[in-house]
Amino acid sequence: MNSAPNFTYSHQFFRVPGGYQLRPLNLENSQQINSVWPHRAEGSEKFIEHMIEYNSSTGLYNESDELVAWCLQLDFGSLAALQVDEKHLK
Repeated sequence: MNSAPNFTYSHQFFRVPGGYQLRPLNLENSQQINSVWPHRAEGSEKFIEHMIEYNSSTGLYNESDELVAWCLQLDFGSLAALQVDEKHLK
């Protein structure tokens, strides 16, 4: 039996693997996200900060509290960036 915690998020059911947590992103994450975002450009870090500050943007954190994946939401509700840090791809 999987002992991972269950979450309801945006009317969807998710099972987060053991050792990981879903949490809201914070502005401190913007530099890391921008550094690996394939669409980064001049001003893109400010754009990411805006999405984090004003929208429901979520991060997946490991046991070391390291951000390993994220989903940023645009003002009108669509997803802007759903990405896993390459260091954590399996």
